[in-house]
Amino acid sequence: MPEPPWFPEGGRVTVEVEAGVAATLECRARGDAPLTVVWSYRGNAIAPSDKYNVQSVREELEEVSLLTVNAASSDDSGLYQCRASNVHGVNTYTVTLSVQDVPSPPTEVSLTEIGSRHVSLNWSTTASIAGTLTNYILIYTSDSNVAGEVRVAMPPARVDGLVPATGYLLRVAAENRVGRSEFSAGVRVVTLEEPPAGPPLNLKKIT
Repeated sequence: MPEPPWFPEGGRVTVEVEAGVAATLECRARGDAPLTVVWSYRGNAIAPSDKYNVQSVREELEEVSLLTVNAASSDDSGLYQCRASNVHGVNTYTVTLSVQDVPSPPTEVSLTEIGSRHVSLNWSTTASIAGTLTNYILIYTSDSNVAGEVRVAMPPARVDGLVPATGYLLRVAAENRVGRSEFSAGVRVVTLEEPPAGPPLNLKKIT
């Protein structure tokens, strides 16, 4: 009985790798020989190159095709189609590649509140390529090079314990389980002055 191409695994498979390493996608097709297997990405057929290695092995019951994506980056994430064909028909199997990379840095960082001993910042949340962000890190440095950091799960963030009438540079980075993004552009602020704690003491009359 004629047997068109089919895939014993069925459905979709997801392969996850960290950025910079090679990702290997596997496609096992069955059906009457000869079976032809072709990989494609974003509608374009994949040919062997420095970026891609394709290896096919004929086992007893199936044609096994291995696609290796070298030095995978976030740009390589997406759906890869394995197209198997023989004289009886055509079938397609999909492998999803998810390349886990550090997030992009936060943008649109702005001051929302300025006090004498605290400031508050807000920013646009970062789309994490690798999934859920673990936290944001806000670092601050005073004009006298006194530094510190604050970690928050989501914006906004408040920095306390600052010195009145002092300049600070603040920057924000995003972090996930792969690593930390680059820091955002710096935001400069000068904390407010505080009124005197009391009237002057030990005044002397000058005659």
